[in-house]
Amino acid sequence: MLVCRRCYEASSDFIKAEKHTEIIEKECNLCNEEINNEYYDIVNIDLKFELKKESLILILGCNSCIEEDGFYNWKKEFFGERELNGVIEDAFIEGKNGIEDTSYRELLNYLDITEYIEASDYCCPKCNYNFESWLDEVKIKSNRMLIPEIPKLPENIKKIPDLKLSKKIEFYRADYSNYLIHLTKKLLLPVRVDNESYIETMKELEAVEILYIILENATIKAFKGIGMKSEAVCFTEKPLSAIKETLFGNEKYVRENSRSILWDSFGLMFEKEYLINKFKAAPVISVDKTEMDKVDKGLHFRVVLGNLNKNWCHEREWRTKESIKFDTKEAIVIVPTFEYAKEFKNILDASGIEVKGFIPIWDISSAI
Repeated sequence: MLVCRRCYEASSDFIKAEKHTEIIEKECNLCNEEINNEYYDIVNIDLKFELKKESLILILGCNSCIEEDGFYNWKKEFFGERELNGVIEDAFIEGKNGIEDTSYRELLNYLDITEYIEASDYCCPKCNYNFESWLDEVKIKSNRMLIPEIPKLPENIKKIPDLKLSKKIEFYRADYSNYLIHLTKKLLLPVRVDNESYIETMKELEAVEILYIILENATIKAFKGIGMKSEAVCFTEKPLSAIKETLFGNEKYVRENSRSILWDSFGLMFEKEYLINKFKAAPVISVDKTEMDKVDKGLHFRVVLGNLNKNWCHEREWRTKESIKFDTKEAIVIVPTFEYAKEFKNILDASGIEVKGFIPIWDISSAI
């Protein structure tokens, strides 16, 4: 059996192989990668003590011994009516599952081990008869896997990543988020224009349609809303627990009764660090009319007018000065439910749009 150098080095503790350096056009029998000018021909595999132990545990005895000591009555008492007939090779196959060395177990799964190990290495635990063939009949007890085999996990996902000291403070605060959220709502937009009259055809689009347009163009356009001094793209740094209040709680009730803007359960979420570094996102500055003249014009996009009667600080708003052309792979999509996320992902996949992930805000809100 031919293997590449990488597979040989990974298994060198328990295999013996002859090294070759000539050029051949073949694939490694373990990883299926093309072999270059160095390969190894396996000539022997070490029958590790634990493999032999795990296999022998499963052999109750040869047929002759079992028949002499009234095995069948004993079988029914301890094992019920399960069929325990088998051959030596069955015990070996079952025994492999008990090996803790992942690399060794994976190698054994690849190979026809009977080509490298003699059946005579096994003997009957009752009469010490050395078996002659892998097909010698025995009584074996089968292992039942109580949990599925766990793949070998990279070390970097086994451990919780260590956070910088500055981020630890932000990470553990319930009133703070390291993400910025842009929610969408129904909008009346021009969907086509007459080339002769320049008359635009307007259409009211649903919040999810607005979300799709944003992702299709990978752009959130800046606009000048009521009370704003200049165009900007708006976000909120509210944590999801506060977004729940905006969409479903008392804040929504107040907005409905004061005819304020109502947001829908669709939007995008970005890491705050990404928007700061890429688009100079910054928190708004709340001022009253008497202070407006003192604010530099370059900061007008961040200004929100407020007073005792109109205080917008609860919105925890951040803004960028201009429209942002973002990488969709940095975007986490907010949708109502898990089922909605599946459907919307299918739509995005069909359009070749790749995103970072999804947050089903209704389902998540029911848990926070």
